[in-house]
Amino acid sequence: MHLLDIEEGSLGAPILNLINNQVIGYNIGNHLGTILKGAITGFIQVNQIENIKINKIILTIKVSKEDANKTIYFLDNTDVKDFDTDQYHYHDNLKELNKDNTKLYIDNQEYPFSKHFTPKIEGIYTIQLEFRFQLTDCSYMFYFCYNLINIDLSYFDSSKVKNMSYMFALCINLIHLDLSFLDTSNVTSMNNMFCLCKNLQMLNLFSFKTINVINMNGMFSDCTNIKTINLSSFDTKNVQTMENMFSLCKNLFKLDLYFDTRNVINMSHMFYFCKSLRKLDLTSFNTNKVIDMSKMFCLCKNLFTVDLSSFDTKNVINMSYMFSECKNIINLDLSSFNTKNVSDMNHFFSGCDISRLNLSSFNTQNVTNMSFMFYYCKNLKQLDISSFDTRNVRNMAYMFSGCRYLKEIDLSYFDIKNVTNMKSMFEGCISTLKIKVNKPSLIRFKRENKRNYFIL
Repeated sequence: MHLLDIEEGSLGAPILNLINNQVIGYNIGNHLGTILKGAITGFIQVNQIENIKINKIILTIKVSKEDANKTIYFLDNTDVKDFDTDQYHYHDNLKELNKDNTKLYIDNQEYPFSKHFTPKIEGIYTIQLEFRFQLTDCSYMFYFCYNLINIDLSYFDSSKVKNMSYMFALCINLIHLDLSFLDTSNVTSMNNMFCLCKNLQMLNLFSFKTINVINMNGMFSDCTNIKTINLSSFDTKNVQTMENMFSLCKNLFKLDLYFDTRNVINMSHMFYFCKSLRKLDLTSFNTNKVIDMSKMFCLCKNLFTVDLSSFDTKNVINMSYMFSECKNIINLDLSSFNTKNVSDMNHFFSGCDISRLNLSSFNTQNVTNMSFMFYYCKNLKQLDISSFDTRNVRNMAYMFSGCRYLKEIDLSYFDIKNVTNMKSMFEGCISTLKIKVNKPSLIRFKRENKRNYFIL
């Protein structure tokens, strides 16, 4: 469903070559598609239509004065030529849709055109779509339907659907969404499925079967008003990416996760700016394939406790900003962390108010960036980094800057021969901070940080 001023093809609509019915791309807003090979039969199943039960989708839309007289397209087969590609657009992946197998009702009255509807005045409209075929691709189905206020999918057969990417993304006026009737048993992609549903408060996913899902990237990203999500039905053993999964869910205060993450490769930004979360139990997580944990808990400002005892980090390459601005974490046990392959630790703990950190188990032999690593850890009083191997580090700028309660620190094990940036390493620390360094590094440390006190 798409609301447009003119009929030029909408965001997410496929671009087709009419000669061979091949999808050659998707409209991304400027009439240019990204290349995608595959026939239109990959998106719908129309064989033996007479044996397929009638599907119904019931929508409630709120049309403003500004939107009156704009055309709304529903699962249509509008043949509009694209100006840049010289091809034709068919909306919502449904080339085969026609008046013989589709009906459209507006406020319980059958509408004479199966393709679109133009509301003449502002108001609330109930729209019912009936179609006798099965979708296999629901990606972008309701993308940016900003006037949509309710969806009833209880009569929609989604048993053949494999792709639900961006299905409800940018439905900014949806408050409640009951998807308990959806059959997701064959879905492989749910990336950004509810992304930017900013007003969504209730989401019923109790019946979701996710055994075949591979991609959950950004699934709930920017659902800024949702407070809790019940994911107890989720089976995630085949998921490979959870990047941005809950990022920017700033009002999410409760999240019970019993995820099987044995195949997940990317967890970067997973809980980014979940500022209302206070507790996370991640003991079910198997992270032995994860390579990216950057910004995983960044800006979780009220996170009080997080259990990472099950984490296997031997393959992680990027831990930049991992706990940045986690201001309320009191104790952080990272003794199980294996960091031998990490190359980036910049801003790792920046802005944390933690008072003690024991990183004696850290192996930093491959780290090249430690800039801002402990930046403005203003309550840090004790820091054991005697295990640090810095032979490959190039950037240490602002590494301890703002650690104003740190009274002494032992850097005598530091090898700084490859460091190119040591700017303001101890800026904002107390003037009496005792910094123990080795003799070969003493001159370099003094030259780069003239205000600080160094001892051998």
